[in-house]
This record gives sequence, C-alpha cells and structure tokens, in this order.
Amino acid sequence: MYTNHIVVIGAGASGLMAAISAAGRLRETASSTDVILLEHNDRAGRKILQTGNGRCNLTNTYINPKCYQNDNTDFVMNIIREFTPDNTIEFFNTIGVLTRIRSMSSKDANPAAGYVYPHSDQASTVADSLTREAQRLGVVIIYEADVTGISAAGDSGSAGLWEVSYKLNDELRSIRASKVIIAAGSKASPKSGSDGSGYRLARQLGHRIIRPLPALVQLESSCQLCKILQV
Repeated sequence: MYTNHIVVIGAGASGLMAAISAAGRLRETASSTDVILLEHNDRAGRKILQTGNGRCNLTNTYINPKCYQNDNTDFVMNIIREFTPDNTIEFFNTIGVLTRIRSMSSKDANPAAGYVYPHSDQASTVADSLTREAQRLGVVIIYEADVTGISAAGDSGSAGLWEVSYKLNDELRSIRASKVIIAAGSKASPKSGSDGSGYRLARQLGHRIIRPLPALVQLESSCQLCKILQV
C-alpha cells in the first residue's frame, strides 16, 4: 500500500498536467511525497489522440470573452489569465513539443491569431511528451487501474488522509493519500476512457453534480437542404 502521497485519478490531458505540476513543485521543495497517477486505460492520453482531428489543437492565440457562451465570462477569463496561451506554448516547448500557429482565416483581422498545433501535426507527440515528462519527474503511473472509491481513512493516526481504492488485475488495492485530484474527464467518449466515472467518485465525497449535457455532437438529418448547405 502506498501511503501519504498525492493521487491523481485519470491520465488524460488534465490528469497528466496535474501530476506534472504537483511533481515539479514537490521536486523544488525536495519533498519525499510521491505522485501516483491512476489510469484505467492501458496507456496515458488516449483521448488526446482524438483531438484536433488527430493533430491536437493545444491552445488558441485569440482569447476573447465573446468566444465563451457563459453567464459569467469573468470566471472563464480569470482562469485563463492564470495560465495563458503563451504559458501553454512555453510549457510545451520546454518538454520538447515545438508548436506552430495556423491562422483562422485569411480574412481574420489578426493574422497571427489562430489555432496552435504541435509542429509534427501529430496528437501522439503531445500525449507521448506529457507522459515522458511525468515519468521524468518521478510520477508513478499505474495503468488498467479501475478506481472504485474514495473515503476518509478511518483508523487512528490517519487523520487528514484519504483512502483511494482501485482494482488492478482483479485484485482490490488501496492508496493512502494526503491529497486526491479527480481528473477523470466527462462521459463524452466512453471508448477513450471518458465514461463519467469521475462523477460517481465526486458524489461519494458529497459533491453536487449539475446534470451534464452534450455541447458538441454529431447531428444526422434526412433533409436534403442540409446536404446542399454543406456545399
């Protein structure tokens, strides 16, 4: 059993970044705490491979509140200001991912504004580089680990610790953690691992889940007008 460590659940883009950030800060303070990353797929970053039609759109140089359909755009922009597109590009450069900017359109008012992709045009470059960086920083990645629950450690001497239970090779195991980060994604792509399991874990801890609704979906229609409009 691992004890008193930081556990990140989900090795997608968010989980990998969380693990890298935590491990980097721990290294700066010479802490003996380990970062454990639990992933129920057999590899990290599987959903990353699907992004940007297989090219992985890392960020966008044009960030404007008008781009976000939200009742509180200040909330969105405050988050983005904490880690800007320039910060994103700089981070990926430091882990060996060179980037390029594709202009949104020739008519765009700002030709430099647009989508940022890895120079290789391969999403696998991003997934592999994030995984390597996590491993370089000493993150322990446990694959094919199905997290079954999170609860407060109940025995004496474990105050403030969480017990994360998971199945690996049909064997039930657990980790004692001082901090737990749930980065399991939504339920937008069950085949890639985003099956909504993170919602269940959050509910176990007493969080209220606002009913998730699809925002980007494929629509099918038998109407001929739709086909004409695509031309």
